[in-house]
Amino acid sequence: VAHDGRGAAIFNSFPLVHVDGVYSSLIRFKPDVRPFILTRSAFGGIQRDSAAVWSGDVASRWDDLRDQISAGVNFSMSGVPNWTHDIGGFANEERYTKQDPAHVEEWRELNTRWFQFGAFSPIFRSHGEYPYREIYEMAPAGSPTYRSMEWYDRLRYRLMPYIYTLAADTYFRDGTIMRGLVMDFPADRKTWNVDDEYLFGPAFLLAPVTEFKARQRAVYLPAGTRWYDLYSDRSFQGGQTITAAAPYERMPVFVRAGSIVPTGPAIQHTREGKNGPITLHVYTGANGRVRIIKQPFHVEIYDARGHLLTRTQNIGDPATFFAPIPFSFVRRAGDLSRRIAATFELQHDEKLFGCGESFARFNKRGQRVVVSTRDGMGTQSELMYKPIPFFLSSNGYGMFVHTSAPLTFDFGKFYDAHNVIYSGDENLDLFIFLGEPKDILSEYTALTGRSPVPPLWSFGFWMSRVTYKSADEVREVARQLRAHQI
Repeated sequence: VAHDGRGAAIFNSFPLVHVDGVYSSLIRFKPDVRPFILTRSAFGGIQRDSAAVWSGDVASRWDDLRDQISAGVNFSMSGVPNWTHDIGGFANEERYTKQDPAHVEEWRELNTRWFQFGAFSPIFRSHGEYPYREIYEMAPAGSPTYRSMEWYDRLRYRLMPYIYTLAADTYFRDGTIMRGLVMDFPADRKTWNVDDEYLFGPAFLLAPVTEFKARQRAVYLPAGTRWYDLYSDRSFQGGQTITAAAPYERMPVFVRAGSIVPTGPAIQHTREGKNGPITLHVYTGANGRVRIIKQPFHVEIYDARGHLLTRTQNIGDPATFFAPIPFSFVRRAGDLSRRIAATFELQHDEKLFGCGESFARFNKRGQRVVVSTRDGMGTQSELMYKPIPFFLSSNGYGMFVHTSAPLTFDFGKFYDAHNVIYSGDENLDLFIFLGEPKDILSEYTALTGRSPVPPLWSFGFWMSRVTYKSADEVREVARQLRAHQI
């Protein structure tokens, strides 16, 4: 509680101050080692502390898997690139905990589909209650579940040069790793409504499968380019919805034409293959380029013919737009305290995104978003587990309300044509950013801090349980993983 009793005014900022302290101490303790912090709560600016945030104790259910997609995309579009989730869900239903034979098939398929999604998440991490989540515990070798998990685990490590390039982009070019389709295709208005697909960097489009026994699903391919099926190399013209095959062992993945995807050798851990050969997979159709980041920040990359493709540059902080907005004061009926209310007009087709991580739908239009740290336990609600007072509009602007006091964004729920911002504090700054989504995020992170490049190991596969009983148990898990070459 604040010394003057106004604890609510600074409540939301506690995760930021806490992680700030850990990060600065790590820098002082080991100045030559890149820090990495896994934290459960967040606030605006936490990306500057090399922090990854996970979505909490979500349940092992298909709808919870579905909700992770829009939660992760909105969180990434709130300026925090390093996001993760408990693959398979943390909390289990009794039918799964007891491994009821009637439900084992669904348990394995749920984990398989979640694992496929996890392999193309910023941080690739498996965690949860019993049953154990190690691949060899999940299903026997040679089973569809085992084969699929093994394949995506190995693909993740082959893609490490591409993934670490994305990590560098979050700092050097204000990029994002997991991003909504609108980040790269703002002119295609259909992308503003897609909440069950996302981009993994500029090259990959992912369409996770979130229904039991589904073996195909509809996929919208953004207009303005062609798309290649990752598995068959069949190409499709963008601007259409296709029915994509989704066999048990594969998730629909498409690659944008013009992409150059660097892959490394097959490795078991990130210390292997640092100087190994890199293969460039070229998806023709447009001019493409790639930047590969190697420690310490080696950024010149050449193609197989020795031609320089590109080099990373620190382009500097872009200018930040600021405009004063007239506010009105509203009295609370309960205690007669004052709060600020600011009202903005919404266009009839305007869509709104961001505000941190919540498990409500992707587009916040028509919602009342409560930006106050509360544990929603992964449920569909107005509670913001990781609130960030920043949002993007489809009309070419974004807003950051610089306050740690509780906020409410009424995005047209009460008044359909208005966005009303209520602040629990009497003082705040409002920053307005203009441009395309990429430009807005760039200006926002220039203001609140860019994400440092995390250590390479953090992008490998994380395997954990709710608890390990002894160091010997941990060593045995590690031995088994090595024996299975996972």
